[in-house]
Amino acid sequence: GMLASILSTPREEQQLVSPLVDDLESLAALTYREARRVAILTVGMTIVLLGLIMLVTPGPGLVVIILGLAVLGAEFAWARAWLKRMREMAGDVGDRFMDVFDRDDRKPPL
Repeated sequence: GMLASILSTPREEQQLVSPLVDDLESLAALTYREARRVAILTVGMTIVLLGLIMLVTPGPGLVVIILGLAVLGAEFAWARAWLKRMREMAGDVGDRFMDVFDRDDRKPPL
């Protein structure tokens, strides 16, 4: 009985693992990735929409839109492309703005 099972040599124990464990692990990883994408999409689009609203109401609309695109860019390539395009446009606008003040052909003040 009990004494014989204690004194006997231990047998190799097989792991009692279901073949579904691997499938469940991959399903859990997939679910996590998709839930993360949905969360980033929801938060990022909310920030972008708030920025669009701020374009017609008081507030830093463009800054908030860029922030929303940065959040979306963490997961989506299309958002990174839009963010890059907005940075280039902002750089062009900044260059034109500085050109207005850096002109040498301005008339001196009277």
